[in-house]
Amino acid sequence: MKRSILLLLTLLPLPGYGADLTARITGFANSQGSARLAMFSKSRQELFPNKGNPDYVRDSVITAGTATITLSDVPPGEYAIFVYHDSNSNNSLDHKWYGPPREAFGYYRHFTVKLVPPDFDEVSFQVTDKEMVFNISLQTF
Repeated sequence: MKRSILLLLTLLPLPGYGADLTARITGFANSQGSARLAMFSKSRQELFPNKGNPDYVRDSVITAGTATITLSDVPPGEYAIFVYHDSNSNNSLDHKWYGPPREAFGYYRHFTVKLVPPDFDEVSFQVTDKEMVFNISLQTF
């Protein structure tokens, strides 16, 4: 009986040890498509912002020019967030024929892009075990 109880206890999920992160994204020109958030850890910084698979990807509906996306139980560490308006729902940031993004995009810390996207370190932040809320405004090129 004791072994059965111990076995059952080892199979129960442990309480979350990470933080809940909420991004409030504003600046959508319309409600077509979805808001897409991609979050990269330090170990995947070479893929940031749009070169490969992020650690987390979430989509949200857009209502009245705003979207809210929450990530739950994110382990502590260094991360960077990239968001964009996936206006045609193709799960990709579309670009103009000469290079710049066709769809609105944004970063944590309200980084304003001039000619090239930011480096991971320019927009990264530390996640601890505390809840975090980000306000991100989209920009167009």
